Amino acid sequence: MKQELGELAEAETEFARHAQQVEADIVLRSREIKQAHEQLAQSQLLLQIAGRAAKLGGWTITLPDKTLTWSDQACIIHDLQPGHTPTIEEGIGYFVAEHRPTIRRLIHECETLGTPYDAELEKTTAKGRRISVRTIGEAVRDDNGNIVRLQGAFQDITAQKAAESSLAESQQRFRQLADAMPFIVWTAGADGNIDFSNTEFFEFTGVSPDAPADERWQPCLHLDDIDRCLTEWTRCVDSHEPFDIEYRMLRGSDGEFRWFRVQARPIRDASGMLTSWYGTAIDIHETKLLEQSATKYASRLTTTLESITDGLFIVDLEWQFTYVNPEAERLLMRTSADLLGKSMWDEFADAVDTVAWANYRRAVEENTTVAFEFYFAPLEKWFDVKAYPSEEGLAVYFRDITALHEHHEKLRESDERFRLLAKATNDAIWDWNLTDDSRWWNDGLDVLFGATEGETGFTIESWTKRIHSDDREKVVADLNAAIANGTDGWSAEYRFERLDGTFASVLDRGYVIHDADGVPVRMIGGMTDLTEQKNLEAQLLQSQKMEAIGQLAGGIAHDFNNLLTVINGYSDLLLRSIEPDSPHEKRIAAIRDAGDRAANLTRQMLAFSRKQILAPKVIDVNEIVDGMNKLLRRIIGEDINFTAVLDPALLPVKVDPP
Repeated sequence: MKQELGELAEAETEFARHAQQVEADIVLRSREIKQAHEQLAQSQLLLQIAGRAAKLGGWTITLPDKTLTWSDQACIIHDLQPGHTPTIEEGIGYFVAEHRPTIRRLIHECETLGTPYDAELEKTTAKGRRISVRTIGEAVRDDNGNIVRLQGAFQDITAQKAAESSLAESQQRFRQLADAMPFIVWTAGADGNIDFSNTEFFEFTGVSPDAPADERWQPCLHLDDIDRCLTEWTRCVDSHEPFDIEYRMLRGSDGEFRWFRVQARPIRDASGMLTSWYGTAIDIHETKLLEQSATKYASRLTTTLESITDGLFIVDLEWQFTYVNPEAERLLMRTSADLLGKSMWDEFADAVDTVAWANYRRAVEENTTVAFEFYFAPLEKWFDVKAYPSEEGLAVYFRDITALHEHHEKLRESDERFRLLAKATNDAIWDWNLTDDSRWWNDGLDVLFGATEGETGFTIESWTKRIHSDDREKVVADLNAAIANGTDGWSAEYRFERLDGTFASVLDRGYVIHDADGVPVRMIGGMTDLTEQKNLEAQLLQSQKMEAIGQLAGGIAHDFNNLLTVINGYSDLLLRSIEPDSPHEKRIAAIRDAGDRAANLTRQMLAFSRKQILAPKVIDVNEIVDGMNKLLRRIIGEDINFTAVLDPALLPVKVDPP
């Protein structure tokens, strides 16, 4: 019995120990299950978040009852409350009418043949929104290979489609804009391979647009430029630095190599990652030739400046020496190497607050040429100085006049000042938009014609109203013909009404700008006031006429004076040959007096023609009038009343006597 009780107690102890172990295992298993549930819930939450972020919803169709189940996100995509369970027909009904046959076919093939599908279709949501979706479906089979379920997902790709459409439109706009540019536009990938060139490139080079993109440019480069160009392009692509180089490209139409400036800028995305290169190639051939010519002439200029007998130095706007010629070195007793890059006022501190200091500063501040004489005590020299301001600084020409100044101590500093005219053009500049008929004017319109923007307006009609009525029809017709005929330039002279109602003579010139299709879109030009020039031409013509009249009068007076010599000579002989009391004495005296007056008139005509020097004298006007009175009374006869009114208080006058 005791043995049985002992075995029972031992069994109870083992059972208790086993029960504790089972309890511990249950607790542990419960914890593991709880953790698994938490992980599952967290995974489902993350899946839901991912679905919302990606606008991705799932669906299943159980077979054979064909029950359709949507996930919450699938309901949200269709503007439905989460938990909604649609029928298959309802689900298909959300597809737009033209896509329903397609989705029916895809579902049928997946159900019957197990064919998976992946398609982009359009739907109309419960709220009437039209959306683009990517729908995916596949068949699920049991262990026997029978299809028991269909499952898949919807993804709302409306934003993606809109972005793709926007990108395509943007790329199309870029290509259209690039083709409208009057210079070459190109792009390259991040790796540096050119993937696009605009129409201008193909028209200039003659290269076929069908040629591979990476084989288009290099054959067009000058052989001497290829290595230099490729080396620089490779360096920029590797370093992501902007590309800027000048090289020659072959023009296909005539085989001429022309200089181009080629530039490209790296394009980065929002994260700073290099995505592409945008570049241009601009024809600078004429500029390059001018630059080479300018370099040649600059060399000649330097040689000339080095050899002139005047000292010359140039300072920039910071008063630092940028050039010193040999004569200036000799006069200043300083070398060019010692002065270049240094401040004039630091190197010649004794010149501060002197005449030179004041004049140099005035020249720069007032943009005025100055000329003066200056005694610089440290060098014990007098200098004759002329300083010319420019946008870059001040150029100073000077020479040693110490010896000259010692011989002319009474000479004073020259106060002649010259002001450089630095004003913009006085022309009235205009810009006419041919597409909307608007016209813009600069301030020159107001300066020349007293007409403001508000008074003239922006349209062509406002401009034509101010053209003189006699000129208007021809000017407008010529202008319209120039635009219609595709010519680049137009010009006309006509009369244009000022604000005060007077008319100005103007020269109007314009240039037509065409778009890529050759359609005129803008016209830019300017009106020049020729009124003063026309007046001067008229004055010159009048002066020439008067000169001709004077020459004619001089010739007539000369011949007439010869006749008067005979008349006056014979009059004197007759007066001497008759008796003092002869009745003919007065008549002959009148002839002699008339001859004298005619001779005086001849002298005046010669003076008018500048063939006789004027000899003004002080005369009594009353005496001249009284003499004419006696002459006229003998001529006009007794039947005419003639009265001469004299003024004793009249002062003498100084004139060329008659």
